Amino acid sequence: MRNVLLRAARVLAAVVAVLLLPAGYATVSATDAFAARYAPGPEWVTPALAPAPHDPAKPTAVVVVGARGAEVSDTLVPYQILAETGRFNVYTVGPERRPIPLTGGLDLVPDLTFDDLADLAAPALVVVPALPDLDEPTTAPVIAWLRTQAERGTQLLSICNGAGILASAGLVDGRPATAHWMRLRALESAHPQVWWVHGQRFVDDGDVVSTAGILSGVDGTLHVVERLLGPAAARDAAAAVGWRHHATARRHP
Repeated sequence: MRNVLLRAARVLAAVVAVLLLPAGYATVSATDAFAARYAPGPEWVTPALAPAPHDPAKPTAVVVVGARGAEVSDTLVPYQILAETGRFNVYTVGPERRPIPLTGGLDLVPDLTFDDLADLAAPALVVVPALPDLDEPTTAPVIAWLRTQAERGTQLLSICNGAGILASAGLVDGRPATAHWMRLRALESAHPQVWWVHGQRFVDDGDVVSTAGILSGVDGTLHVVERLLGPAAARDAAAAVGWRHHATARRHP
């Protein structure tokens, strides 16, 4: 996972570059990205690795990925922000420990399976990125696991269209939530029981925080860090990843 983290900053820079393109071109590119199929990961056996040191005195934060992959920036950017605080045990977690594709061609092997995590710690925070198989049967293991975490009162943070996974799980029924602006209309049609919010970078509804598209996930993650660890920890994490907009996002979510 450490090698993957080294590429997170490059991913973030690439996203910023896309945002600087003319609006029409960026819209077409984003639409193509949402429609593209994720390439399957390589067929090789994952070697047994020594687990990362776990500090029982620290809360555990996990970024969940599905059997068919996840959006790269939604996955790696929150991971890096949480890791930069130095105050969480941070892991990627999924149904299986095998290579799964992230957008952009990067394969990731989750640190832990759901069962591994159950043997290690109960997470204080679960981050849900956009998954490519929204509302498909392949998301069933993730949805079942998320429901279990919600029943335990775990803090949930959806990034971009990860809110669609929470909606599929019934975890935001009758509650406000947001997602990428290009998907909000479709989500409103598919999940009318959710109060979908337009025009906000993130929505805080207590034990569920949801963020809008792309870089809004940075603001939402820092907001959750501030809630769990305090303002100083969030400021330090923002400085560590070079995010200068944290104070503005706090005033205008």
